[in-house]
Amino acid sequence: MGEFEASLLEEKISLFRERTVNESLAKLNEIVDGWITYDLKKTGAHLLEVSKDDKKMTEAINEIGQARNARLVKERDEAKINSTTDMIEQTCKSCAAKSTIFDYNFCVSSLNNSPIDLPSPTNLSSLALVPMLQALDNATATASTIQQLLISEDDSGFRGACLRDCLELYEDAADRLEEAVRVFITRKELGTVNVMVTAAMESAVTCEDGFREGDDGDGGGGVMTWTSPIGGENYKLFKLGQIALCIINMLSSSVTSLSF
Repeated sequence: MGEFEASLLEEKISLFRERTVNESLAKLNEIVDGWITYDLKKTGAHLLEVSKDDKKMTEAINEIGQARNARLVKERDEAKINSTTDMIEQTCKSCAAKSTIFDYNFCVSSLNNSPIDLPSPTNLSSLALVPMLQALDNATATASTIQQLLISEDDSGFRGACLRDCLELYEDAADRLEEAVRVFITRKELGTVNVMVTAAMESAVTCEDGFREGDDGDGGGGVMTWTSPIGGENYKLFKLGQIALCIINMLSSSVTSLSF
């Protein structure tokens, strides 16, 4: 029969009833043989038991159709995943080319493995939401972490004072990021979103600088080392902000209208 033709799957069982039993069985075997030939090339052998019974013929045809539909859905999903992966890698590559401190690997990992339940991004507009929502999640979680540190530790000294300052900074960062997401979705005002995301990043830097001021007395100058009790959280918020800002700037320079 050669290549399997999808049109054969659409034939109604009534077509078989107009033939003799032998003709019906021969036609069904032709369809099944075609599927096996096709399926061996694409997804592996899919063997079907065929008999002269009308019910068996109907079941066989239905099974062929279901297998074909499942394969088409799988191929469509794989194509979508590949498209999204390519978009993420190209976006992170472009961002890394613009900054010596941009973490390409973190960018790819974050955009590909978001803990937030979102549909797969299909364009830059939907992709920009991922780091913003991740940053919001980070800010909210870090505020809770700081509260726990203040409860479990003596907050009367320098460390406690820094943590209290950081708590205020992170609560403000969470508010700004929440507003940034809302403005991005409802009004698409990229300039306003840029300002809010930048402010959230500055909260992380200011929090870290507060601890460094006590450690080395440099007032926050020098190379950022992110070694405070919440240095990892500060650095993560900063890097997520970098990703979000880079994508927002791409959108700002694009003539393509935003869509979700």
